Amino acid sequence: MGSNFSQVGWPKCGEIDIFEHLNSETLVHGTPHWAGANEVHVQDGTTYNVDVTQWHVYSVTWDSNYIKWYVDDILYKQFRITDGYNYTAEYHLPHYILINLPIGGDWPGSPDATTVLPATMYCDYIRVYKNTNTTPITITGFSTSPSSLNLNLGSKQVINTTFTPSDATNQIVNWTSSNAAVAKVNNWGMITGVSIGTATITGKTSDGRTSTCSVTVQNLANINKLVNGNFEANTAVTQTPTGWNEWGSVATAQNSTASPHSPNYKGTQSGTAPFEVAVSQTLTGLANGNYTMKAWVRSSGGQTWATMYAKGYGGSDINYSIASSIPNWTQVQINNIKVTTNTCEVGFYQSGLANNFIDYDDVEFYLSPVSITAFTFSQNTMTIPIGSSRVINTIFTPNNASNQTYPGLPVI
Repeated sequence: MGSNFSQVGWPKCGEIDIFEHLNSETLVHGTPHWAGANEVHVQDGTTYNVDVTQWHVYSVTWDSNYIKWYVDDILYKQFRITDGYNYTAEYHLPHYILINLPIGGDWPGSPDATTVLPATMYCDYIRVYKNTNTTPITITGFSTSPSSLNLNLGSKQVINTTFTPSDATNQIVNWTSSNAAVAKVNNWGMITGVSIGTATITGKTSDGRTSTCSVTVQNLANINKLVNGNFEANTAVTQTPTGWNEWGSVATAQNSTASPHSPNYKGTQSGTAPFEVAVSQTLTGLANGNYTMKAWVRSSGGQTWATMYAKGYGGSDINYSIASSIPNWTQVQINNIKVTTNTCEVGFYQSGLANNFIDYDDVEFYLSPVSITAFTFSQNTMTIPIGSSRVINTIFTPNNASNQTYPGLPVI
């Protein structure tokens, strides 16, 4: 736990869970907790399967670049903290060691009839070592990803870095922007879209190696990202409508001129025998953010499964069931598709019986603007030595507000 806990509180002080075990689980948890963007609690946990009833050595190594978790000297997690990367400045400050055997709490909850008491934890030793080998490990390779990026106005995204070897000593990168009025970058590679335009972000290592990312900043809110969402791109009935991919019983899916919602064509899935089919688009190069999917649909009902879906965006699959009878064109939508991987697959899936059908038309997928409801700084007062500098974090409510640009530099 961060030694400044009593001054700044949790999670701002930082927490490194070297080893956590829960009840009868056959695994252990290794997790860092810290204050991320807008001072919001962030954690990045990983588990490792192990028989906790036997003796094991649970350990971390911690240097200026990474915290790494081990069980019996087997590495199972590493977490980058170079130069305060991704708001991790707290891991460059002193921490203290805590060992306990808690009963109850939010995780996993209060004891009940299944709780085995008394409970005992055995600890043979706790040891702290300092690496006295000061020989630097030379960088032999450096790259960044992605190489290009579409960024929504006011949005933020971190550039990932890869060093060879991965334990090279000095992994600090100097970041610059060719046009900070369009896209600015902070000292650990987080880009903010400031205005419409293009810019090149360059990362430079201590030994002069460079890598770049081309950034295009656009106002992407409310712009449909789908190709041929209204099925009007084709001038004849086809089983391969422009922009759409098909899987399964592809002969049961096509566009159609029979009573579309928009003027001429719709998408449809139907069959005279049981069938299974999906029609989808996989969108890449998306600006990360909060998306909405809408479509006008009709359905026979009675299907084993019929859904409008979104998946592969960085979270759990989202399904909107249309397996009930929808005789008239009805608009349905999926909200809060929080894209974090710059990609998303959206589409329609049906596992149908003979004469089941779904129709879909005027399908949209767009970045949803999220309005700012409040704004403040992380600190109201600050005392700093003459000649030094400090960063003031900006706090937006909600924390996923679309336009988080700030006209001044919050550095003093």
